[in-house]
Amino acid sequence: KKMAEQEHQAQDLIEPESVDSGTEQANIADGEENQALALIATYHVRVKAIYEKHNPTKLAEVDHILGKYREQIMSRPQDANNEQVLARYKERLDGLYKAVCAKYDMMPEDEE
Repeated sequence: KKMAEQEHQAQDLIEPESVDSGTEQANIADGEENQALALIATYHVRVKAIYEKHNPTKLAEVDHILGKYREQIMSRPQDANNEQVLARYKERLDGLYKAVCAKYDMMPEDEE
């Protein structure tokens, strides 16, 4: 149930706030998921859940930090599903997530 809730929250984050004629997704094939945004959304949910429990005053920082990643990928939609770009994002986001887990003495969730 927890994972389903996180996936639902992650999906909410993937949706662009405003769509101007589809130009944000111009270089992504019809129906193809923006994997970079999905990855960012997954880590956003994970990190935010930790801060909600252990340090709610940091919640705005999570939105700000991960928002920068989101803005970056939205400015370069052609890289949204590039394997090298995804690997870099994953490495950085995983490092952030693990650092937050370590700070609050938590075990990182296993990836699925």
